Amino acid sequence: MRPIILFSKADVASMLTRQVLLESFNWRELYIEKNGEAVISDGTIIGLTTRKHHIYLKDEEIKGLGGDLIIVASSHRSEKGIKSLHAHSTGNWGAEVKLGGEPNKLSYTMAGALSVGFRKLSEAASEEDRLKDWLVSLEVTHHGPYSSVPLIFIEFGGPQSALLIREAAIVVAEACIAAANAHLSNKPAVGIGGGHYAPLFTTLTLQGEYDFGHIVPKYAFPISDELLLEAFDKTVEKTKLAIIDWKGTPGTYRQLIINVLKNQGIEVVKK
Repeated sequence: MRPIILFSKADVASMLTRQVLLESFNWRELYIEKNGEAVISDGTIIGLTTRKHHIYLKDEEIKGLGGDLIIVASSHRSEKGIKSLHAHSTGNWGAEVKLGGEPNKLSYTMAGALSVGFRKLSEAASEEDRLKDWLVSLEVTHHGPYSSVPLIFIEFGGPQSALLIREAAIVVAEACIAAANAHLSNKPAVGIGGGHYAPLFTTLTLQGEYDFGHIVPKYAFPISDELLLEAFDKTVEKTKLAIIDWKGTPGTYRQLIINVLKNQGIEVVKK
């Protein structure tokens, strides 16, 4: 694989993550790209920087990076000001594209990279005293960019002040490296139901039971059958397993979801 960690000059947390890779992880600048930004590397993984905010990148721009797995180091914003660390896949469950991507379309993702990166994020955060009170969780699939190259986000933040916390950037850097070194999962799944911070799927991932690619939140329903099935098709491991947060899935849609999945030969596990 040719993994790339992607940074954005429009994102202060992203650039802080790039800085700590150079200062604390023995990465170094190699050469100047044609866009005027320096390529960084540890000798195996490369890091590229875009001047555009990464959520607004177009698919052709992402393909032009030349990687086959893109790990985006990003900031996280919380309306409630909760300091947190997250990992997630990207895509839009509806027509809204204010935060990039394409309407009613999911990016490709890699369950193995997302889970390995998230487990390292949680492990590393637990070792940092300054991050003890931070929320650490998966997030459901949301926002842009749309990417036909497997792509995941690993991020930190919450309130504006949290975007400058070096320990959080170090933890995200560790998680990005772990994700870049990950392999395809042998237990991939799609998560269905629950809230935005995916508590059930976070727990199952940390317990090592499953590796989730896309996660469909309860607030996304109703969605088309085609979009539901896209969550399976656009997980590169081509999973045929759905884990349903039973209490976190609106009762109106439970049986409809099960019927659609079983008609496609997808195994359904209720949790």
